[in-house]
Amino acid sequence: MRREPLNILGIPVDNLNIIETVDEIMASIRKYQEDKQPRYVSTLNTHFLSNVISWNLTKTHHPEILRILRNSSLVTADGMPIVWLSRWLNPPLKERVTGADLLEQVAKALGIRKMSLYLLGGEGFITQEAAEILKSHYPGLKIAGVSSPMISIEGADLLHANERDALIIEDINDAAPDVLALNLGHPKQEIWFERIRHHLKVPVTIGVGGSFSFVTKTLPRAPEWMQRIGCEWLYRLALEPRRLWKRYIVSGVKFVYATAPLLLYNGINKLITRLIHRRHEPHSRRRKNFLFISPEKTITVVPVPLHLSKESTPKLSFFLSEAFSQDVVILDFRHLRHLDAQGAGLLVQTWLEARQTNREIYGLGMSSDVRFLLQCHHAWDLLADDLYPSAEGILRHTRHKDHTYPLYESVQQEGDTVILSFIGRLDSSQDYSAYIKKFEPILCDKSCIIDFSYCTHIDNAGFSFLLRMREILEEQKQQLKLCDISKGLRKEFRLAKIARYFSIYSTLEAALTAKTP
Repeated sequence: MRREPLNILGIPVDNLNIIETVDEIMASIRKYQEDKQPRYVSTLNTHFLSNVISWNLTKTHHPEILRILRNSSLVTADGMPIVWLSRWLNPPLKERVTGADLLEQVAKALGIRKMSLYLLGGEGFITQEAAEILKSHYPGLKIAGVSSPMISIEGADLLHANERDALIIEDINDAAPDVLALNLGHPKQEIWFERIRHHLKVPVTIGVGGSFSFVTKTLPRAPEWMQRIGCEWLYRLALEPRRLWKRYIVSGVKFVYATAPLLLYNGINKLITRLIHRRHEPHSRRRKNFLFISPEKTITVVPVPLHLSKESTPKLSFFLSEAFSQDVVILDFRHLRHLDAQGAGLLVQTWLEARQTNREIYGLGMSSDVRFLLQCHHAWDLLADDLYPSAEGILRHTRHKDHTYPLYESVQQEGDTVILSFIGRLDSSQDYSAYIKKFEPILCDKSCIIDFSYCTHIDNAGFSFLLRMREILEEQKQQLKLCDISKGLRKEFRLAKIARYFSIYSTLEAALTAKTP
């Protein structure tokens, strides 16, 4: 099952309540037995975001932290402002899941299953007391280990960091816990985990901030009513004003600075989409994958709907799951005009998956208004290098070994109509006799539509091919229709004085629904 997170200022946040989050962590422990991949769970709050957000929409303040948060197996919303932002953007996050609450619930689940927990970080006596309290609350829980080592992520101390890390990792791995709870605070716990992850043999690590102090009540939590209305920060500020005043001011100002343009433009863009673009939304047929084949590679084109929202993302997510079985994936953004937090989350997660699995992925024809909306979502940096206005740019990356441009073909059937589509050039470099030989039996007693959505060029040899296809169909008393011809290709048709020999339609849907004369 693919993740379907919400994008919160460039970070995918899982829309799970605390019970579902614990279930996912338990499932991750089971997955570790198969793939031996250690997983990290981040608990995101505005302090995390302030370390990532830049004052420039297109830049990042701390790229390493952003990369770690994006690559986390799970990200929960630890702060109420994050939940509020999701409500304004839609769809809303189910609830706030804090590191302190998650630590208690994970310890409970581990206790039920007689599994183990390792506590690392904090002050020694507090960490030891937290371990004892958790074990007394959840009798089946095994405490694999307790440690409060000196860990550094900056300055001259990094010189001997690897040697110190090796000793800590050896102790953790020998204890073989099911879950490691890191109480190092942000960003130390995230950066340290990333530094040692390839040597760690623990199924799941959770960054819990300062939660050990909450377990021992060394640092009391705010009353539940203050937590519900998002004022826990005020309670903590009253307890530790000298330590926290600067953090909360900087975090708050940066959060408002980042969310204000997003909320404003998101509202404007959504309104324009409803008033102007909705009536032009393409027919649902456009929303299924197109598989294109060449002798060397396969390409799947996944059309993206007008409004990428909570309602449309599950279907698109399913299509993307199928698409990743091919060599190249292209998302066709030509019709997209608006996306909500879940839609942006799907794009972020898709690009992250493609990079993690070394898949080729590209975006095609994204409008300027959606580009700016993605900048406001702080997700533009992920997609920017892989977006092209036309298929021509994408084909430069998928050329054959002899540096020629390939022609990719797609054959689909709608009732008694065969739909042929091409990505690439219909020019003299193609073997049209082979295409005719291949398509002729497919077209027996069927009409045909040639879709030019992704065709980048056509010359005299291509026009000869079209006329031959028309002749074959007329011999069977069938019709050849053409659709989605770009402005550039229309000019080529006019110059070749050939347009009048064909029935030409603006869209595939129009060609499919048009009655044969």
